[in-house]
Parts: sequence; C-alpha cells; structure tokens
Amino acid sequence: MWAGRPGARSVFRLSDVMAGLVGIAFIAVAVPMLFAFGGARAPIYVQLFLLFFVLVGLSQLVGPSAMRAWQLPRTWYALTDQRALELVGDNVRSVRLNQVEAFDVTTRADGSGTIVFVRSLGLPPQVRQMLGALQSSGVFRARGGSASGSVLAFYHVADVAAVEALVNSYRQGLR
Repeated sequence: MWAGRPGARSVFRLSDVMAGLVGIAFIAVAVPMLFAFGGARAPIYVQLFLLFFVLVGLSQLVGPSAMRAWQLPRTWYALTDQRALELVGDNVRSVRLNQVEAFDVTTRADGSGTIVFVRSLGLPPQVRQMLGALQSSGVFRARGGSASGSVLAFYHVADVAAVEALVNSYRQGLR
C-alpha cells in the first residue's frame, strides 16, 4: 500500500492560465462598455449587468487556483493492491486497478510527476483508441478528470517512478 500528498506545485495548472485569460477578457469587455454608457452616470441596470461581467471575470481569474490551494492541504492519494484512491476532505474517488485500461505517467527532472488512470468503460476499440489519444495529448491531465469518473489522476507525486512500479506490480498480481 502507498499513500501520499500532492506537492505544492499542484496549485497552478495550464487550465488555470486559460481560465484567467477568459477572466481578463470578461473584465476587458466590461470596463470599456461602462465608459461607453457614461461611466458612473450609466443607468443602474447597465452598471449591474457590467458588474456581473467583472465578477465572472474575477472568479475565472482567481477561482481555480484559489480552490486548489484551499483543497491542497486536505488532499491525499492512496494506492492499494485493488484500487487507486483520491481523498479530498470527505470526498473519495476511486478506480479499481483491474478496470484500468491504461495509465499515463509524466515525470519531471526532479523525479516528481503525475499518474493518470483511465478506467475501462467497455467501449469499442476505436473509441478506446481515441480516448487514449486524448489522454496522451493532455486533455485529461488538464482537467483532472471527467464527469463520468473514468479518469483519476495523482498530481505531483514526489517519487512517481516508485508509485509507477507499485502500480505495475499490483496490476500484474490481478491478472
């Protein structure tokens, strides 16, 4: 059995940068529109509508990173001989290792990395191949999962090679 916590670097991701750009765009649209409507003399309904744009922009700019920073101290990863588990506060997500179709490991120079587990959904080979291509392109890693729960990821594991070896040994034992 293995248990670990994500490293501090997992607070910021590329998807956060993209959400931040969307947030900046919302703000960049709302502010000039306010001045186009007369600034502080604009009707209250225009001011409230544009305030909504600014609030959505700020939530996109700050929200994802702030949420992850809040969850980081409460996140644990665990690996047993049967399952891979992600525990965030009281929420537990898991995937059985005998249902894992594939797993992808990304390793950094310092030995830390990310492991993404993709659960088999009983799909035809063509669809599984397409999902594998999406996984290796980074689509699943950027989002951290999917609504169906078919993907589970351990982000910023300190010694990813040791965990990968453990996953391989557990999966061999299940066959």
